[in-house]
Amino acid sequence: MNAENNSYVANAELAALERKKYDITIGDLVKAVLSKLWVLILAALIGAMGAYFFTIEFTTPVYRSTARVYIINRQSSIATSMNDLNSAVSIKDDFRVLIRSNDIYRQVLTQIGEDPRAYRSLASKLSLDNNSSRFVDITITDTDPLRAKMLADAFANVSRIRAKEVMGVEDITIEEYGEIPTSPSDPNMTSNIVLGILIGLVISAGAIVLLYMFNDNIRSEEDIEKMTGLCVLGNIPDISLLRRVRNAKNAKKKPVRK
Repeated sequence: MNAENNSYVANAELAALERKKYDITIGDLVKAVLSKLWVLILAALIGAMGAYFFTIEFTTPVYRSTARVYIINRQSSIATSMNDLNSAVSIKDDFRVLIRSNDIYRQVLTQIGEDPRAYRSLASKLSLDNNSSRFVDITITDTDPLRAKMLADAFANVSRIRAKEVMGVEDITIEEYGEIPTSPSDPNMTSNIVLGILIGLVISAGAIVLLYMFNDNIRSEEDIEKMTGLCVLGNIPDISLLRRVRNAKNAKKKPVRK
């Protein structure tokens, strides 16, 4: 008989769990998540702290410095015509190819007093703008802010001279040299902290939803009605706590024998 009862109870609990899975609504999930608001706040704080310490301990800050050159190819020594301007825009594409040549890399390293044999490392540090104007922004990314400025200036100087020799450009002027960056461009501490908070919220909310969906405990009359489809006619209060309190009071009133 006990075996049959246990089997019936197990089957009823399994059926109730399956019914609950199908009856769960978005509103139920939202209520479950909001009921654990302290968990979300704690997870957000942990995520923010984790992102902060990860950024400090496991990432290397990099700095950017940008030098700007201006390309012009005058066909007339008197004035700059529209043909000159159009020609300068097309020459800019050639300039982008020229500045990435190995010879430019070697001359840049020589100008700043470094070994030119290490020129291959410069390819990943150099980036150029993609706009269609006659200005070319030469940006260098490096872990040393001073070296980033020196490389940007050296690229501007070397490429200016080399373009005149190879491309026959009449004039490339340096509009501005790079500056020594005062703060790293990457990693972005604020963005990382916001990302850590979002990750903490998503993980904690997902855990709360999963626990709610797979929780087959009956906690209220609504759970019984939702799981079994039956109406609750009444309930029996738990008076065990009341009994313990009453027994404790009686024990205090009982006289102590001497």
